[in-house]
Amino acid sequence: MTEEWRPVVGFEGWYEVSSKGRVRSMPRTIIQKSAAGSVCAERRAGKMMKQHENNCGYLYVALSKQGKRKAYRVNRLVASAFFGPSDLWVNHKDMNRKNNHVENLEYCTPLYNRHYGDGIERTAAKLRKPFYGISPSGSKVTFNSMRHAASVIGTSTGFISDALHHARQHKTCKGWKLLEVTDDDE
Repeated sequence: MTEEWRPVVGFEGWYEVSSKGRVRSMPRTIIQKSAAGSVCAERRAGKMMKQHENNCGYLYVALSKQGKRKAYRVNRLVASAFFGPSDLWVNHKDMNRKNNHVENLEYCTPLYNRHYGDGIERTAAKLRKPFYGISPSGSKVTFNSMRHAASVIGTSTGFISDALHHARQHKTCKGWKLLEVTDDDE
């Protein structure tokens, strides 16, 4: 397949994205004013943009326009340029978050995206990951799931998840200290 280039939506004339998931800046002239008030024009050549991986495994590029810089996920740029802008999610058909070829992408609902491929199994595996808790009395209890911990501690799986992964700085829930199992613990 021949690589096709299209303007990045919202950055027309500044950047282009390809059907193979590459992003490039366009050649342009930058007009700058000095502190003394003189005007200077600087010609900048276009270049291929370096892609970075975020902590979720998606590739992104940093785009600038009129002095403002922001990171954009490449899959979203490709989908917007080739399918049109949308508030829907972008799904990778082969489940490889680094494969941003246009034929590998599709718009979908969040529910479809979560259930696509082995999504349910991946989610279930995360929830089954063992961890342990130290009770208010100091005894150590191993939990094989968040549901198991929630029933023993007397709270919801949401509070257990927050204590383990997200909002709670001290990883405690109802006096229990919750800790993920590490290789040293096994």
